[in-house]
Amino acid sequence: MTSPNSLAGVLTDLRAVRRELFAVHVQWHRMSTVVELSTDGALLAEELMEDFDQLSVSVLDLNGTARESADRLEKFRDRVTTRNADVLDELQHGADYYLLPDGLEALGAGRLQRLFVSVSRACLPRGRALACVPEEDAMVIVMAAERAGLEVTRMGTESGVKLIEFGTGLLRALPGE
Repeated sequence: MTSPNSLAGVLTDLRAVRRELFAVHVQWHRMSTVVELSTDGALLAEELMEDFDQLSVSVLDLNGTARESADRLEKFRDRVTTRNADVLDELQHGADYYLLPDGLEALGAGRLQRLFVSVSRACLPRGRALACVPEEDAMVIVMAAERAGLEVTRMGTESGVKLIEFGTGLLRALPGE
């Protein structure tokens, strides 16, 4: 697992690569509802809503800064909801995608497992969860997701960052793998 001391630098790199991975490999034009488990003040939600005007996003702010997230997303107020949350909270069902938080690999094993159990329940029957993690931490994340009943449905790597899609179905490699 990535040490907390190096987490800030890893997150900066991860965010830079994530936007490119998401733009190239995720068919956002087919999505209508997204739940973001946010640790970055809803920066990802803001990027997605700027790029895809059909998306409705629920931001669950894991840092307890939902007010700041709501302020950031004010221009999208008719398509977004924000609230403070914890990884232990039950997630709303029926979203197309559940975006897992940055720093996922730094969660303790128990909290990580409870998060994936909640995501697994919310994803049924057709939802998907997306995670971008440092490549060296991907196996820990995959194992936790599989213990919670999720399967890897797609996976790809770029610049040391692993994009992992979880849900049900067979593994498909992203182009270039």
